[in-house]
Amino acid sequence: MKRYFLRFIIVFISIILLSNVSIGESINIPNYSFELPETTIVNIDISSWEKSQKPLWYDESGGYYWNQLTGVFMNVDQNDPAHIDNCDGEQAAWLFAVPEVALYQELDDTFKAGYSYELGFGVLGGGGNMKDTVPIEIRLYYRDANDAKITIGSEEYTYDINDGYIKHFNDVWVTLPVVQKTDPWANKNIGIEIISTLTLADMDPETGRAGGYWDIDNVRLNQYLDAPVIPVDVPNYSFELPEASLGMNVNISSWEKSQKPLWYDESGGYYWNQLTGVFMNVDQNDPAHIDNCDGSQAAWFFALPEVSLYQDLEDIFEVGHCYDLGIGVIGGGSDMRDGSGIEIRLYYRDVNDTKITIDSKEYTYDVNDGYIKHLNDVWVTLPAVQETDPWANKCIGIEIITTLTMADLDPNTGRSGGYWDIDNVRLNQYLPSPVISVDVPNYSFELPEASLGISVNISSWQKSQKPLWYDESGGYYWDQLTGVFMNVNQNDPAYIDNCAGLQAAWFFALPEVSLYQDLEDVFEVGHCYDLGFGAIGGGSDMRDGSGIEIRLYYRDVNDTKITIDSEEYVYDVNDGYVKHFNDVWVTLSAVQETDPWANKCIGIQIISTLTLADLDPETGRSGGYWDIDNVRLITNMPDDNKDTLNVSVVP
Repeated sequence: MKRYFLRFIIVFISIILLSNVSIGESINIPNYSFELPETTIVNIDISSWEKSQKPLWYDESGGYYWNQLTGVFMNVDQNDPAHIDNCDGEQAAWLFAVPEVALYQELDDTFKAGYSYELGFGVLGGGGNMKDTVPIEIRLYYRDANDAKITIGSEEYTYDINDGYIKHFNDVWVTLPVVQKTDPWANKNIGIEIISTLTLADMDPETGRAGGYWDIDNVRLNQYLDAPVIPVDVPNYSFELPEASLGMNVNISSWEKSQKPLWYDESGGYYWNQLTGVFMNVDQNDPAHIDNCDGSQAAWFFALPEVSLYQDLEDIFEVGHCYDLGIGVIGGGSDMRDGSGIEIRLYYRDVNDTKITIDSKEYTYDVNDGYIKHLNDVWVTLPAVQETDPWANKCIGIEIITTLTMADLDPNTGRSGGYWDIDNVRLNQYLPSPVISVDVPNYSFELPEASLGISVNISSWQKSQKPLWYDESGGYYWDQLTGVFMNVNQNDPAYIDNCAGLQAAWFFALPEVSLYQDLEDVFEVGHCYDLGFGAIGGGSDMRDGSGIEIRLYYRDVNDTKITIDSEEYVYDVNDGYVKHFNDVWVTLSAVQETDPWANKCIGIQIISTLTLADLDPETGRSGGYWDIDNVRLITNMPDDNKDTLNVSVVP
């Protein structure tokens, strides 16, 4: 089931407004934005921060003193080209790109067990003709018994010379997962450090310098109380009642059985009520022993249409919360047919008291798996409940039902054969995992400013190279197939009513037309990613069925773009040319350590999916263009262990 990240964002706002849950809080960092000591120009002192000691190898004989490699400075007037446009306060700090140069603090606050931490700062590279790939690192540390600084987590930021020296701070964050009581840093004072990670090998052999300096500002530390999963009570969840004193019992406490359907014939002595019941697990030395049965009993469940167990719980679907419903299931009993299915459902009751399924998950028996006495977990996940959902604040309904149909019955016996073993029904309630927006430079195509209404340039984005087949002799240049334009006045019929900002981009429907970016962020192990954009089709009599695709990619060792996942949006001529962006999203599941894209830079691409076969044979054109806007990249970190899931609540 696809995750609904935009819904998460809405829910996140409602949580802040409505919830009494303790959420993330900022931890005070003295002189976090380097406003002290106050200076009119520069000052090599930095209140509250410690400077790293001068290393033995550093030579001050040339007049470049170690103490001068860091300090605070006043941001210049906004009309000055050197003005930093997002400086926090009036001052920031400099830090020279020399090995071991560092600023650090030990706070009064401690690493609390049960909390996670995020440390971030703003950084600007390129000053003083900084070399390409010069790194700086932010660290969380603690002091051990010998008073040595022990780094727990860190994040490095590397300067890219192609970025130039733009006077705008980039945020860099390091995240520390939930502190455990057994962690050596638990309850130790929090240490924060910003350090140049150049090595002596990076130094110029003649000058002994590496060159360049960083501007840094706005150091932030957030503490999050993790919200654990709340198990919702499911009466007789493991089918322990009533006790099957004789080995089995057709009664099942707390659960309702589906009514006998009209088509079911009991004349042969197989009563509907006997199709489900509880049984005692046999001794572990018996071949029929279920090795992971919860408790002493489980339930049997015959594979016949409409056989069902269900409960209406006292708990309700709470707004802002997600739900996971799971069961353990074994297929294959009594020569079960291949492909037989069983389904787990979350439902609510409507005004007519009818069960309305919200979401479900089917498990299908594979005859090749045999009849192994081990329960397999099956889970259905319901995303965060919104106030507008018809099930909001309604009682939670859970159901287990066979998905066989009448067509699956044997025409001679009226039976399909086989039964399931089921056990350990679990329902968890939790807050949605944090959603983090990943920076996409010029995500809404505001740059360069289209002062004349349009511009064929698009800042931060790369255009695909002109293919050999494309003929520019008619005056239609490849570079003109994409560009930015200014949205018109809202009274103009061509006005786009949900444009993000003042501008958007045009994008011609021709094969291989593409815009792409290689971001600084990487595909982090354990994180999921959602990439979306707004698209309008139909410009200039676009053909029916024209397609545009959004992709997530990485670069392989040959620097080739390798698509990981994609989503295509196809224009339907019946929709017309409505000036309203439609959201298109591609979802990437949690990154594994073994994935070839793990820890590789994130690549995003928008590309026309037309082929040469779609071109008009006479004109060599296909006609039409797209309007595109508002490219968004979101990440979160799910936990698929339903028994131990912890979900952070973001501030």
